[in-house]
Amino acid sequence: MQMSKNIKGNQPQFLNGWTEAVFKQGIVFIAPFYYRKEDVIAIYNQHEDWFILLATKWGEVRLIWNGAKRGIRIIGKKIMIKELGKSLIEIYGEVNPQFITDMNTNEVIWMNQAAIVANSNQPMSKIVGQQAKDLWQPGELNKMLDFLDNDVYLPKFEVKGYRFLPDGEKEKYTTLNEYRIINAFGRKCRWSRVNV
Repeated sequence: MQMSKNIKGNQPQFLNGWTEAVFKQGIVFIAPFYYRKEDVIAIYNQHEDWFILLATKWGEVRLIWNGAKRGIRIIGKKIMIKELGKSLIEIYGEVNPQFITDMNTNEVIWMNQAAIVANSNQPMSKIVGQQAKDLWQPGELNKMLDFLDNDVYLPKFEVKGYRFLPDGEKEKYTTLNEYRIINAFGRKCRWSRVNV
């Protein structure tokens, strides 16, 4: 299980000071040492809808506090991606790195476990919620979007982008990806799979 020290990026304020970890079934949030069970339950009750949505994206969310054996488990609904004929939970466990990005905002909204590993096990908050353009070399994203807008599906597109190294720095790399326009989470999105 890869862990980060603190949640960064666009995570909600109510999780400040918590530790996150990604595991095979989803994501776990570990409360600061001084939080009691009642504190964690109160946070869950106040933000239940947010945790349910997160579980839908990740498969499972766990909230753990000091002394908890299992904590609170939120199992996500099985969301089908019609255009792919698969659920997010199925895609999460596949060996090829995969991402879902909002077409309007260009925000990465989901990634599978293989994508986390391919980016040197950086915490999900380093990529999810961030701008996809930051992972592309200049001009390359617009070139791909022009093709995708016309064709809706690109079975093989050479990507010149960046990936994260263990120290958090980025390195250039080139790969052959598959792209498709899909509907996910009520938004027009693009799905990408790195063909390794």
